[in-house]
Amino acid sequence: MSLDFFSFNNKINKKDSTVMIKSIRSLMGLGNSLFEAIKLQQEIETGKNAKIIKKIIYMVEEKNYSIEKLLYQYGIIDNSEYLILANSKDTKESLESIIKLRSVNNNFDKTLISLLSFPIAGFFIGIGIAKFLLPSISKPVNDLVKIAKIKKGIDIDETMNVPPSFYYIHHPEYVNYVFFGGLFLMIALFLTYQYLKKENPSVLYKIMPLKAYDDIPFIFILMRSLNKGGLDLYTIADKLYKSDIDKGWKIFFLRLKRRIEKRGDIYPVFKNFGFPKQIYIIIKVSEKSKAFWENFDNMITYSQEVNTFKNEEIRDRWKSITVILGYVEVIYYIVGILLLMLSMQNIVTALQ
Repeated sequence: MSLDFFSFNNKINKKDSTVMIKSIRSLMGLGNSLFEAIKLQQEIETGKNAKIIKKIIYMVEEKNYSIEKLLYQYGIIDNSEYLILANSKDTKESLESIIKLRSVNNNFDKTLISLLSFPIAGFFIGIGIAKFLLPSISKPVNDLVKIAKIKKGIDIDETMNVPPSFYYIHHPEYVNYVFFGGLFLMIALFLTYQYLKKENPSVLYKIMPLKAYDDIPFIFILMRSLNKGGLDLYTIADKLYKSDIDKGWKIFFLRLKRRIEKRGDIYPVFKNFGFPKQIYIIIKVSEKSKAFWENFDNMITYSQEVNTFKNEEIRDRWKSITVILGYVEVIYYIVGILLLMLSMQNIVTALQ
């Protein structure tokens, strides 16, 4: 069985690999080398993970495979993390950088989910009421109308007490259109957002500036970690451009690489890509100084603090409004049902 086949069917998931990396880093802190720490980790792991670690140990000892490549092959680290580890001067420090990368929170995505969950839930609950509860109410109302017209000669409208704004009462056939239209819109917006995140984040940053603070810590930690491994900015841009990083970031690193080749200022690359003004101004000032890379550490800390603060501020400001909106959607459909029931009561009274 080939290594490629084995690794394809046996990769450690992200959650387990994060715990594993932290454990290996702790074992290295006791004076063990990376390989020795991995050997000790095998005694900690159980099941599939233990078998994968055992396989890695075998491939290193018997086949002379690179530890870093095997960790990547079996999903313990991804391509970006492999670059950090493979170009590291200090393995412990590189593992710390990988742990930092994985600790970067997608605060903006969490904010979107938090704010949109109630309105979306309200939409589907409301449509459910109109789709499944309304027929059980409207049928007896229609029957009463027929009785009133045929037996009593009363010309009565079953929707007489329901304003036209309750479309699903006056035109029940529209419910399906609204449902599929709303569902299509949600899917389209979701796919567009995911596409922009991977293919063209610079557009996303210009529409949603706060999203940039989600990605800056990850990119800057990655670049700073490679620099600590002894790589200059041009080599870092070249390696990241050639890595399997998202296509949108490949474009960024290609522009950065070409800018360095032309010996021009690099801050316009960050500015044109949609980085916040506070960030590219710091880069503009620091690229002329000897503290360029040290300022990366400051920008990482600053971005993380802004990211946390701004997202919490948005959630605090808008959460209650979106919750109310969700309830309003549901109440809108319930009120229409109640008005229809009132119509039924009026018809019953007219028949007496």
